[in-house]
Amino acid sequence: MIIMEIQHYKSEVTDPKRMVNPIDAIHENCSRLDYVLKYIGQLKPKRVNDYVIALEKRLREDVKDYHIEYSSIELDKLLKDCTRLNRYPELRELMIQFTIYKLNLPGDYQPESKEIEISLMDWLKSTNVFRYYRVKAIVDIMNREEAINLWKEMVFRSTQDSLKNSDEEIHPPIKEITEGWKKEGERGESTLELIVVSYDDNKVALRFDKCPVFDSVKDLEDREIAYLSYCWTGQPEQELNQHSRRKNTPQTLYQAEYCVEFYWNNDVYPNADPPSVEFWNEIAENQRPS
Repeated sequence: MIIMEIQHYKSEVTDPKRMVNPIDAIHENCSRLDYVLKYIGQLKPKRVNDYVIALEKRLREDVKDYHIEYSSIELDKLLKDCTRLNRYPELRELMIQFTIYKLNLPGDYQPESKEIEISLMDWLKSTNVFRYYRVKAIVDIMNREEAINLWKEMVFRSTQDSLKNSDEEIHPPIKEITEGWKKEGERGESTLELIVVSYDDNKVALRFDKCPVFDSVKDLEDREIAYLSYCWTGQPEQELNQHSRRKNTPQTLYQAEYCVEFYWNNDVYPNADPPSVEFWNEIAENQRPS
């Protein structure tokens, strides 16, 4: 008989907050964009400038006439590793303005390396709407099918490089993942509804009926691109990773009523399968928030 620990968490918070360092948010977005420029440069070098123009247009249309003074940021130091983005100062400028704009900070805010409390949804939009735009801009400059195939090839190549350059597990062990989500559920500080099914320290299944990340981009007009920009980016790792710690995401909120993430140690449970739909249906009917 399989013994499992099953816990159901449902937050009642309607407008959760989060402590965020805006400088870190700027660095995160700019670093991600630098990687995009790297892999477009490798795969479609003649389209890099077209891509930059398309992305600038999308960011400019979003921020409109918003402008915040950020001379207090030591850009050369903060973005010293963003060598490709630094070749395009106008795009870099828009990226910074966009990030601060989406964080919904006061107009007189002076960026500094200090955490401040902001809406969780604003923080999620500051990173995930950008992730959407970075893919949507590829669709703007070429045939849709070609653009999607290019994005997938870019993510596969990036994942291959990451796996090739590290012999270590690139994610936390199963126990840490399990404990992390339990703590998140217990805090109840985000708009989250989650079921954690813990088998042991080597296998855990998660069901998300409500996910704040999904909520931050679900209203964007191109749902396929929104899905590819965030949820799908883990797919190449699932196919390429040969380390012990594995992950399978059989469905997400883009295709179903709930998302499932399944993590397991392949040395202990070789080629393990995620729980069935019938299993989840039974769990959802019988469980109540803890």
